[in-house]
Amino acid sequence: MGCDPAGTMNNARFFYGDGASRSGNVVPPVSVPGSPNQQMWFRGAASFDSALDLLLKLGMNEAELIVFTGGSAGGLTVFLHLDHVAERMKTEAPNARVVGEPVCGFFADLPTDGYSPQNESYPVRMQYVYNMQKTAPSLSTACQAYYGSDAWKCIMAPHAAAFVATPWFALQSRFDTWQLGNVAQLPCNFANSTGCTPAVWADIQAYGPAFMGQFSPYQTPDSKNGAL
Repeated sequence: MGCDPAGTMNNARFFYGDGASRSGNVVPPVSVPGSPNQQMWFRGAASFDSALDLLLKLGMNEAELIVFTGGSAGGLTVFLHLDHVAERMKTEAPNARVVGEPVCGFFADLPTDGYSPQNESYPVRMQYVYNMQKTAPSLSTACQAYYGSDAWKCIMAPHAAAFVATPWFALQSRFDTWQLGNVAQLPCNFANSTGCTPAVWADIQAYGPAFMGQFSPYQTPDSKNGAL
């Protein structure tokens, strides 16, 4: 979203589809497992920059304020690529202030609480995405240098956020139902409480403090960031 000198507000929506929060860099198409005649493209980084190119041609170069926002995987996109947007705008929209608003995009780096094998955990799946989609060129070089052989962690918000220089304000729940089902992998139907045994409820209550242990370091009184 950008505001021009006359106070006009404009919105542009990017539809999501690369599976890596706009980070993919696989040039040739990839055959779909089990369906060799079908192919997929993982060019999230290129499509993202192409979208920015178009918006700049349409007038975003004259914006005074650019709020880069997104929800869920789009929220993670903000953590991963906010600095990239801000860096481009320094020269291509020099009058613009760039800020981020990630919505429910801070997915914790936590185990499965024992309900599923750890080799099927969310961090393991993100490590696979990092490697399969060749995301390294799209992610923070400082983050990847810091983690070295564990550079794949830089596709996860708890690790990437430490290297984001551009201010952001997150809208985030510490009891996000997607994370309870897909990070903690709790065997519970949160819509009608089916399968929510006392033990599962206890794990739900424990998830909040565990999540905040990773999120709260970015919300210190002297931080440039905020959250609700």
